[in-house]
Amino acid sequence: MKKKIFITLIIVICVSPCIGFGDIFFVSLQGNNQNQGSEEYPWKSVQYAIDHVRAGDTVYVREGIFYESLRFNNHSGTLQYPIVFQNYPGEPVTIESVTASGGDPTMRIGVSHIQIKGFKVHKATRSAGPVDIVGGTHVLLDSLEIWGPGSWDCVSVTNETGETSYITIENCNIHTALHEGIYVRSENSNPIHHLYFKNNVIHDCGDEAFQISGEDSPSNPPTDIFISRNEIYNVGAWAIIHLYYAPQRVTIEGNNIHDNTAAWVGISLDGATAIIRNNIMSHNSGGNSTYSFSAIHVSNSHGSPDFQIDHNTFVNLTRGVAPAAYGIFIRSEAGTFNSFIKNNIFYHIQDYAIYNDYASLPESKGNLFYHDSMGNAVYDNGQLYTYQNVNTWGSGNINGDPLFVDPINRDFHFQPNSPAIDSGVDSGTSTDIESVMRPQGGGFDIGAHEFFGMLTPSPPTRLEIITRKQQLE
Repeated sequence: MKKKIFITLIIVICVSPCIGFGDIFFVSLQGNNQNQGSEEYPWKSVQYAIDHVRAGDTVYVREGIFYESLRFNNHSGTLQYPIVFQNYPGEPVTIESVTASGGDPTMRIGVSHIQIKGFKVHKATRSAGPVDIVGGTHVLLDSLEIWGPGSWDCVSVTNETGETSYITIENCNIHTALHEGIYVRSENSNPIHHLYFKNNVIHDCGDEAFQISGEDSPSNPPTDIFISRNEIYNVGAWAIIHLYYAPQRVTIEGNNIHDNTAAWVGISLDGATAIIRNNIMSHNSGGNSTYSFSAIHVSNSHGSPDFQIDHNTFVNLTRGVAPAAYGIFIRSEAGTFNSFIKNNIFYHIQDYAIYNDYASLPESKGNLFYHDSMGNAVYDNGQLYTYQNVNTWGSGNINGDPLFVDPINRDFHFQPNSPAIDSGVDSGTSTDIESVMRPQGGGFDIGAHEFFGMLTPSPPTRLEIITRKQQLE
C-alpha cells in the first residue's frame, strides 16, 4: 500500500526594511565610508555609521582613537529593537573631541532607543563636556569611561529638545571635570523623568558628583531619579549630591560615599522629596572655613522637603577646616510632612550626629549613636542629648559601639555580638546595601548592613547510634 506524503511549505515574506532582525556593521580606522560596512569591508567614520543605521542594527567599532564629534540627531531605534553602538570585544575605542568650541560636546544625543557601550569619551576644552543628552527616551550608556579635564561637567542630561526619560547610565567611570560628574537640569516644560544612575564610579570632579536641578524651570523639576550603588570619592567643592530647586521622588540608595571634602554638604535636600537609605558615608569632611559641614542637609529654600533617611551608616565625619561637622542638619525653615529618620548608625561624628533647628523633628526611631569621647549626640530645638542619655530622645534610640568587623579598613559589617543586630524598627526597607533580605534574625538591624551570620545549631538533647544492620532491618 502506497503512502501519500504531504509537504507543507511555509513562506515568510519580510517587507523591507526587516526591522528588528537588524544588520551588524563595523567601523575601523582602516576602513572606507564607500565600503558596505561589513567586517571585511568596514566603514571608516563612526558618524557615518550613526547616519546610516536603522532600528535593530548593531555597530561594532574596532580599536583606535576616533577624532570625531558625534551627533545622534536623526535615527532612533524602537523599544523592542534599539540601535546599539559598542566597541569590538576586547578592543579599546576612544572618541576624542575635535572641536575647541566650548559649547560642542564630544557626543550629543537627541534620539530615542539608543545604546552606547564600552567607549572612552574625552573632551579637553572648556564649557560643554564629553556627553550631552538633550532629549529622547530609553537611552543607555553602559561601561563607558567619560572624562573632561577642561569641561564644565562630564555628563549633562537636559530636556532641551523634547521629552527626556528613561535614561540609564550604568557601570561607567566618570571623572575629572571642572564641576559636576553628572548634571541634570530641567530647562523648560518638556517632561524630564525616570533617570537611572547605577553602579558607576564618580571621582575627581571639582564640584558635585551629581547636581539634579530645577532652577531653570522651577515648575517642572526633574522627577523619579534613582542614584544607586555608585562609588563616589574625591569630589565636592560645594556638595557631593545636590538636589537643587526641589527635584521630586529621588531615591539615593546603596552608595559608597567616601573621602570627599565638601565646602558645605554631602547630600543637599533643597525642597526635594527623597528616600536616602542603605548608604555608607565615611571619612568625609568640610572644606570651607565659613560653612559647617553636614552629611545630609535639609532646607526648604525652594520648596517643602519630604524625606526618609533610613538604614544609613555614617562614619568619621570631620570638620576639616569647617567650623563644625554634623551627621544630619535640619534648617529652621525646613518643613517636614511624611519624613522620618530611622535605623541609622552615627559613628564618630565630630560634632552633633543630628542637629535640628526646626520646631519639631520628624519621627526618629531605632538609631544607634557612638563616639568614644562621648559629649553631645543630638541638638533638638534647644534640647541637648548626650551619648549617655540619647535613649531618652525619640524612640528606641541607643548608644553603643556597633562593633564593626574592621572599621580601620572600612569593613562595616557587624561582629556577631553587635548591639545594632535586631535593634532597628520596620521602616519598609526590605534589603540591605548588598541586597541581603531584611530581617535575617529576630528583628531589623541598624545601619546599611544586615547581619548574615551562620546559625549555630543547638547541642542535641538525645543521641542514638544506629548501625547499618539496624537500618536494613
